Amino acid sequence: MHSSQLSFSITGMGSITPAGSGINPLWENCLNSTSFIKAGLGHISDNDIQELWNQLLTSKWLVNKPAYFSRSLLFTLHSITNAIDLAAWTSLNETDVIIIGTTTGQISLWEKELIQLLKVESPLPVDTDKLSRQPMQSLAESIKSALNFPGKILILASACSASTQAIITAHNYLATNRAQRAIAGGVEELSELTINGFNCLKLLSLEPCRPFDQSRVGINLSEGAAFYTIEKHPTVTPLAYLYAGDTFLDSYHMTSPSVEGTGMQKALLSALKKNNLSPDDISMVHAHGTGSIQNDQSESHALLNIFSHKPPTISTKGVHGHALGASGAIELGICLKILNEGVIPPVTGLVNQDELIALNLPVETVKQDIRFIAKTTLGFGGVNSAFIIGKVAHA
Repeated sequence: MHSSQLSFSITGMGSITPAGSGINPLWENCLNSTSFIKAGLGHISDNDIQELWNQLLTSKWLVNKPAYFSRSLLFTLHSITNAIDLAAWTSLNETDVIIIGTTTGQISLWEKELIQLLKVESPLPVDTDKLSRQPMQSLAESIKSALNFPGKILILASACSASTQAIITAHNYLATNRAQRAIAGGVEELSELTINGFNCLKLLSLEPCRPFDQSRVGINLSEGAAFYTIEKHPTVTPLAYLYAGDTFLDSYHMTSPSVEGTGMQKALLSALKKNNLSPDDISMVHAHGTGSIQNDQSESHALLNIFSHKPPTISTKGVHGHALGASGAIELGICLKILNEGVIPPVTGLVNQDELIALNLPVETVKQDIRFIAKTTLGFGGVNSAFIIGKVAHA
């Protein structure tokens, strides 16, 4: 039996980014275009790590202290416990689901151990318990134990689309009555594997990225997490409403997006159709906007083909960096602030707009009544995801 609802309430949120803990410091720095990228990377500061520890260890939700704390586990538990506190949840139930998007899982636990193990000459002894945390599922198991969570936990690892797809999957779980409440989002931690991998692809910029700029040269890797409570029957005033979204796999190339943004167009058009909305209903778009040559061209082509009215389109990755699988969830927090404040931040880092990109790209804050926001994400392997949030419930 399927639910007749087309939208569900977003009631709580928690996050950690290079800008700090929670959405407010991130929001203020998006408005001011203040970048937290240093030497091309966005790290969570040691002071913020200590603050997360202090908060988490006093949280009533931490039932069992994990034997090992990866950065991802700390980021995730911090964000989830903040979200469920804001949503005024009093318990975690069997009918709840947690859906996590990530590409690296708990890599900080096992990366160095694996390198030691693989040394050809004089391999060093390794902690096999840490090494056993390599599977993605280990993150789910650690969270389940720490929170004594009685429901199901899903891990999605669909590259940079992972947390956007996690949020879409949460909507699907509620719409098909597979869950009554969902906690959805994403987490990512910086690692040598990630940094060296992207460096080999020659995608990294040592300077803060410049999405859609004529002089853009590449992306900034970062870390962080953001999670949201999504409910059918909230007991608090919703922050916004989550509408249906969709994911489309175009399989165009392992690492490059389709030149015409074919997959992104199909994902967006499907999301609009599912919600009985027209392109003109969309007030603004938070693009993926990584600052790479190929991504920005592909995404702009897709958006221009769908939105003839050219709604304001932004990217905030120049502030917080590209947290890979967590990026869509982090940017949802910014979208919630835009929806409720009626203010659109500028495209961070944009100085001279690429003359081949004809999007409406704000270079300063814009005050505007916002009804519907589309969030888009592109991932390696041709994974394209898009969802819509709005101010009002959609029955």
